[in-house]
Amino acid sequence: ARSRGVGFVEFDCYADAVACMRCLNNHPNAGHGFSFTSRPIVEFAVEDSRKVARRRRRAAEHRARVEAVRRVRRQERNPGTLQERIERRPEALFEEMQEDMLRDKE
Repeated sequence: ARSRGVGFVEFDCYADAVACMRCLNNHPNAGHGFSFTSRPIVEFAVEDSRKVARRRRRAAEHRARVEAVRRVRRQERNPGTLQERIERRPEALFEEMQEDMLRDKE
């Protein structure tokens, strides 16, 4: 497979990342495969901790919404006992009883 010419490196230490960037950036003798016509261009990216925290919070909220939808769908598939149905939606009990009676007649 042919190289796309892009690579990503992650450093645990800020000082190491800066040293690497200073040594490699636009330097023709940086290593194997580089010349005056193809020089490495090094960019520095630091993740903002607020954005990382917001991304994690949104992911947690999404998981909670998905679980709530799954819980509702499970309840719809398995309505439960009469007592459980009364506790969940007492106002709809009469309609459910009518639907059950119509189904039993058929």
